[in-house]
Amino acid sequence: MQSVEQTEVEVALELFSNFKRCDPCVMALSEPEWLTRKNRIDARLRRTNPAWTIIAYREGLDAGSLDRHAVTEYPTSNGPADYALFVNSRLLGIIEAKKVGVGPQNVLEQARRYSRGATTGSGKPLA
Repeated sequence: MQSVEQTEVEVALELFSNFKRCDPCVMALSEPEWLTRKNRIDARLRRTNPAWTIIAYREGLDAGSLDRHAVTEYPTSNGPADYALFVNSRLLGIIEAKKVGVGPQNVLEQARRYSRGATTGSGKPLA
């Protein structure tokens, strides 16, 4: 007798195999991470009202001057986070980008690890 998980996997594989190569869903599943950042995350951050300003991390960045800034490749003690979100000079969150086909649990664990290793920008760990 098959388990429920095996049955769900088989159904998903059958549905996936029915897509044509030009189908947008299949194309999204093979979308590389950098394109996910550009087309999905950056676009969504810029569409909010007010929009986020997206900047690249640079040595000596003054976090005290950041308000509604998404800082890319923000360093943490556990590796660089894809985005660190600052509002009123405070680091409020981490966004970890992955290509569309990657499961959310892996992304959540990586973002959790980065947030544990993040500092406020002034070198103080997040509380």
